[in-house]
Amino acid sequence: MNSKTLLAGIIGGIAFTMVNWLIHGFVIGSVYTEHDQVFVQEQGNPLWHFLVGIVVAIAAAYLFKRTRSNWPDGLVGGACFGACVGAIVGFTNFNWPMIFDGYPYYLSWYWLAIDLVAYSVLGGVLAIFVKPDQTA
Repeated sequence: MNSKTLLAGIIGGIAFTMVNWLIHGFVIGSVYTEHDQVFVQEQGNPLWHFLVGIVVAIAAAYLFKRTRSNWPDGLVGGACFGACVGAIVGFTNFNWPMIFDGYPYYLSWYWLAIDLVAYSVLGGVLAIFVKPDQTA
């Protein structure tokens, strides 16, 4: 992994985390308070969220770099890559209603949509840095 791919992962991770923070915090934040019997926890350190987002994005950057020639050029290719990864990750959310008592099923659909958006943004950022002519 070269430094440009690592930089793409770091910047992509920040963008990825910010998109998740905006959507989960401001767009659907009230859903979590309505289901406080499911979403009860102590306040976490926001730096951990960024760290996890950056680690996920670095892994995605590596995968995107290795498969870059298979995706369309430009932001569209990155967004397609991100949407595919988001779909894979997003469909795992449909396990949560079977695991957590009181977890609303409709929230799995919300999280799938959020994953599609957040990973598409991540893919778009990665496409800015990782060009098709780069070799792995």
